[in-house]
Amino acid sequence: MKRSFWKMSSILATLGLALALVFTSCGDDNGGGSGALGATLELRGQVYTAYWAEDAFVAAVFTPFTGSRTVVSHLPGGTGAIANGQLTFSFGRPATEYLYLLTSLFGEDDDFPITVSPTTARGAWLWMYTRTGDTENGSLRRRHETGNATSFTYREVLYVFVDRDVIVSSPSGTERFECECGTCDCVEYDDACFCNETFTRRGFNITLKEGWNALHERWELRLGANNHVTSTVSISHENPGSPLRWVFDDWTREGRSADIDGRAPCCRTRTDARPSFRNRR
Repeated sequence: MKRSFWKMSSILATLGLALALVFTSCGDDNGGGSGALGATLELRGQVYTAYWAEDAFVAAVFTPFTGSRTVVSHLPGGTGAIANGQLTFSFGRPATEYLYLLTSLFGEDDDFPITVSPTTARGAWLWMYTRTGDTENGSLRRRHETGNATSFTYREVLYVFVDRDVIVSSPSGTERFECECGTCDCVEYDDACFCNETFTRRGFNITLKEGWNALHERWELRLGANNHVTSTVSISHENPGSPLRWVFDDWTREGRSADIDGRAPCCRTRTDARPSFRNRR
């Protein structure tokens, strides 16, 4: 059974997780209101770093970042920086060659089909990184998480550009995965293996407006008996405010996980299991 990128996305440890924002035409530093953001995306706010205890179900500790970095994206055209801990970033319309069909952007596969109307609509996700000189050294996202010893809730704002008004929808679906704990090495990541998992993705029907849009992604995870994990992911067209904030994940800090995405699904740990609706385009 195919396991697409958006169901297993890059990891909490490798990607970090982030944010606090503002948009041209509408919105404010604390978010809130409609998910339709207009033709130009303007993001700003205090940036934080996040660190986790070995038990990944415990919420991160956020500390205000006071340094400076250049901010770039995988899409040419955006400009921005972090100056003394304050983010400013602006992006207009992405170049046509970087716009993809939305079925591709949302990671459609046989288990979770995507319906797009009109089918010719194209768009692009925004991925933000930090740079010092010519070296990329961190990721930047607007997010929040809470947790305890047996549960974890992660929220993030995703930014997507579409070249016209478009409806994107998909039904709910559930999958179950099992593997033999002991067939993979999770000890080196200071975390417990998922021996089995029930994954549910809630259905959605979203009208994206031409220009930039904010999508609120929510992932909830519960750890049960015999290391069984129940995870649920949902998405909505809104721009939530506090407690979401901009978070800078410093890739150079000591202890950062290596290529966790390269491991088999059964080797996933609590920190790298976060699914995502967006495909890496």
